[in-house]
Amino acid sequence: MKKLLFDANFKKDMIGQQLTFRLINACKSIVPDCVFEGIAQYPTKEKIPENVKIYRSINMLGIDSLWYATVPALNALISKDEPFYFPMGNIPGLMPSNTPVISLVRDILPLDAIKDEDLLKKYKRKLQTDINRSDLIFVLNDNIKNRLTQEFLFLNEPVVLNFASLIPAEYLDLPMARLNEKYFFVDVENVSPTGLSELLKVFIYSQMKDRKATKLYLSGKLRVATNELLINLEVARKVGVIREYKNLTSEQRSMLLRGALAAILPTKVDVMPFAHLDAMKCSCPVVTDAMPSIMEICGDAVIYADISEAESFKVLLLRLEQDEAYRNEYIYKGLCREKNYSWDKSAQVFIESIDRLYTEE
Repeated sequence: MKKLLFDANFKKDMIGQQLTFRLINACKSIVPDCVFEGIAQYPTKEKIPENVKIYRSINMLGIDSLWYATVPALNALISKDEPFYFPMGNIPGLMPSNTPVISLVRDILPLDAIKDEDLLKKYKRKLQTDINRSDLIFVLNDNIKNRLTQEFLFLNEPVVLNFASLIPAEYLDLPMARLNEKYFFVDVENVSPTGLSELLKVFIYSQMKDRKATKLYLSGKLRVATNELLINLEVARKVGVIREYKNLTSEQRSMLLRGALAAILPTKVDVMPFAHLDAMKCSCPVVTDAMPSIMEICGDAVIYADISEAESFKVLLLRLEQDEAYRNEYIYKGLCREKNYSWDKSAQVFIESIDRLYTEE
């Protein structure tokens, strides 16, 4: 493989941007002469890897559907039979037949979190369409692979890519954010709507009792929300118990994680534990639910707790605030566990799978 085109039109999908850049950056030691060319209409906020070139195309008046319908297919046509990687789906229907199309199914949160039947059917149709248009499909762990192959039709079996922390090692030595309050950290893209709603209730109650209570810092953008969650978010804003950060870079997230008492990531559905590994790498204890993908990746290096058991959950939060030895125990466990995951291993699977695709063709 001499060149790989990829969809770099991340817009405000910071997790997708960080995941893609970490993977491609790790590829340079395996295929040092390969050129990775990203196509985008929006600028990127993350630091671009040395082995990546990103070309900004004409902005289609902000109409993403028009951009996806034309620009990727045109670039694929110009590049002839070079492979094209879509890390966020949205694969155009007009891709040239001789272009190997590669895609990533990042997680399956919408399958469990979307309660509206019509919206769920729409999501499933879109995902099946992306699957049908892909010559090679990557997933991030065995749980996702098993769930997808049960519910969708695959002509080619998905390849488990695995993943690691999205925080580059060089960010761990940067100064921490100078904040004058204690806080817990939440990555809203790695929690379920029900879990986040219940968590907000706990902190709203604490804030009503004590205006100086520990705050909750929310990072990222909600992908799925319930009416109850939206109401609790509005109440939390009014009482001043939360701070919201929509589009943090991995550098900014690392600064907030390193200063947090813990990362609280409650979820009633199976999610990809990106934020869990990020917190471990940043010496931040993790509180989460015992869901299959989380247990597969995190083992005993995190604290498993059920947010619906409000009183015991409050006791746990208080212990994390006051018991330094308890926090240090899970900081150490997290640091040891996180070292088991490497983008170098993922990059090896990525390159070998693409090479195999060429051989089969």
